Amino acid sequence: MLRDWKQDVDKIKALPKGYQRGKVSHPCVYPKMEDTLHKLFLEKRVIGRRIGEKWIRRTARILFEELYPEKVTVIDKKKVFQGMNFSRGWFDGFLKRRKISLRQTTKKAQVIPDNYQSKIINWLQFNRRASSKYGFKLSEIANMDQTPIAFEFLSKKTYHTKGEKTVFCKQARSGWDRRQATLQIVVHTDGKPRCKPLLIFHGQSDRKQHPKWPSLKAEYKLYDKRVAVMFNPKAWSNTDLMVEWIKSHYTYSTEHLFFTRNSTQRPPRFLSLDVFAGQKTTEVTDALKSINCTTSFIPGGTTGFIQVCDTAINKALKDRIEELAYIYIDQNEERW
Repeated sequence: MLRDWKQDVDKIKALPKGYQRGKVSHPCVYPKMEDTLHKLFLEKRVIGRRIGEKWIRRTARILFEELYPEKVTVIDKKKVFQGMNFSRGWFDGFLKRRKISLRQTTKKAQVIPDNYQSKIINWLQFNRRASSKYGFKLSEIANMDQTPIAFEFLSKKTYHTKGEKTVFCKQARSGWDRRQATLQIVVHTDGKPRCKPLLIFHGQSDRKQHPKWPSLKAEYKLYDKRVAVMFNPKAWSNTDLMVEWIKSHYTYSTEHLFFTRNSTQRPPRFLSLDVFAGQKTTEVTDALKSINCTTSFIPGGTTGFIQVCDTAINKALKDRIEELAYIYIDQNEERW
């Protein structure tokens, strides 16, 4: 810092009285790219597109590669942009130069029980006793969680030009930001994906008794083979759906592919999951016991501390889903 002061001593002395910084932001090195980016930004905002930081950075990289292909090289399968890092300083500078700001809303917080520490300690002690008794392998220890997925990611935040009173955002269909499906994931301790992600949509729970079963059967073929799909009138997990999922999917998500009718001869398994009525029924626990699986229910109100999927996975996963959704919209904007 002292070195920079010495180099810029003349500029510092020439600053008006009261200025604390002579360099307000990063200078605009590639004005053509920023002009094109800003023009595209305004076009998207006119039609109501939500614009986030990731969209600005991703689009800037695409434009840079189109306008200056000679400055883009690939090193170890990673694109390197000569003279442009798309850093935080550049991003903040771009917003200031184009008079763009982020409109933000508040967020509700989860209510934490008063005795949450003792609940967590009891839960950890139970896990340790079970692990000591059965000696679970890492491949047989898993954590399961459900998270709602909106049909359309329509956040109340978007970058927009400063000074304008109306901030318009278009919806593909009314209510799609509130209408949700449920995504259920299972993460194994050794990091290997063994159980397909489960998507639960609004619909008839008993598929084969549905009056439109032939058309639904054709619909099932349209889903990606790497995900499992089930239906529920409320698009949420319940006892019947959980039992079907255990028998059809979780039973086979093990490193040991041999199965016997005698549950004691199966490899011991351990599943950590949230506690709610639909998962804590006798039918569900019996289905898990039949495959020699010990259940560890996470105490209510403590998921923000010890639910692995909540604390480390769901946000990054939903951010990735949102990013892919916006890439798809960019590629199919007329249809959107």
